[in-house]
Amino acid sequence: MLASNYDGMDRSTVLGLIAADEAMNGSLLSRRESRIVNVFVGSSKGGLNNLLSACSTRRTKVPPDFLMESLHTATSDAIARQFGFDGLRMAYISSCTTGIHSIIMGAKYIAEGRGEIVLAGATEASINPLMLAGYESMELFQKTPQCLSVQ
Repeated sequence: MLASNYDGMDRSTVLGLIAADEAMNGSLLSRRESRIVNVFVGSSKGGLNNLLSACSTRRTKVPPDFLMESLHTATSDAIARQFGFDGLRMAYISSCTTGIHSIIMGAKYIAEGRGEIVLAGATEASINPLMLAGYESMELFQKTPQCLSVQ
């Protein structure tokens, strides 16, 4: 996918599309088989960068697809559109375990016989001033630098 096609997409969606492209290139799926792929890709903070950008520029108008591109479902939807997947689209949110949650739910979906192929995982791109302030308020950062010796 050309970089110009990423215009307006949140960073987490772009990373998800790149990862999905790598997964598909490494798979043995034929074009016909890929139509039935189910997409279970989540993001707990996906779309946040788009929202922050819109707020910081004080836009009075946004593109028609702005909200859809800013939701946590944007990555799974973009992957399905990019590859023409007609299967189920799910976007799990479970904080730091979004990726493993998506993979487990995809495996469960296959084990229950509800589908044969699932592209599963998660994507995040949440390094921005708002998230850093939130992490700092939760005291997740170390106050003084320390080096741990490995013995």
